[in-house]
Amino acid sequence: PLSILRIDLESMEDGLMDTNPENIRNLQSEVSYLSNLVEDLRMLSMADAGDLKVEKTKIELNSLVREMVERQQNAARERKIHLSANYADQEIFVMGDSQRLSQVMVNLLSNAIQHTPPDHEIFTKVEMDEQTAIVSVMNTGSWILTDDLNRIFNRFYRVERSRNRDHGGSGLGLSIARSLVEAHDGRIWADSVEGKSTTFKFSLPIV
Repeated sequence: PLSILRIDLESMEDGLMDTNPENIRNLQSEVSYLSNLVEDLRMLSMADAGDLKVEKTKIELNSLVREMVERQQNAARERKIHLSANYADQEIFVMGDSQRLSQVMVNLLSNAIQHTPPDHEIFTKVEMDEQTAIVSVMNTGSWILTDDLNRIFNRFYRVERSRNRDHGGSGLGLSIARSLVEAHDGRIWADSVEGKSTTFKFSLPIV
């Protein structure tokens, strides 16, 4: 983003680029991307230092996941993707920070939408296994090679061979999701079936 901003601003100063609304919007977009990147890095540095604040309260997990799925429906429809969800029959309560857990869901859902081809599906599921709550987000039509599965949560790591990307992200979203889940004494992982689908899951202790 810094390189693009510098080059475009210098071009405007030299009269090589018009200072019109479209070009200004492009600059604003780069500023927004840079701001998000800095915030992501700040959050990860706080997690490394053990300073990531997580204000835990009693949360009903079905309700939180349902809200995040509904918020992503428009983004899925724009890409001609069917987004559905199955929820547990009973209420599932966890101790967590609703804002942080919502961020985990947004990361996983937006990542799935970005990598799912048109006319395919994304399935979200909330279930309970003894004293553990498990949330899964499965997208069809794209997959991750086995060699990459162990590295996808590393910072700045991008899977280019197994997934088609319309546009690249910062490579920090999954690292942030892992840090947030682990701050809740949970675990996050991914499974993939070559030629078919990829599923991201995270688990949290039930109250």
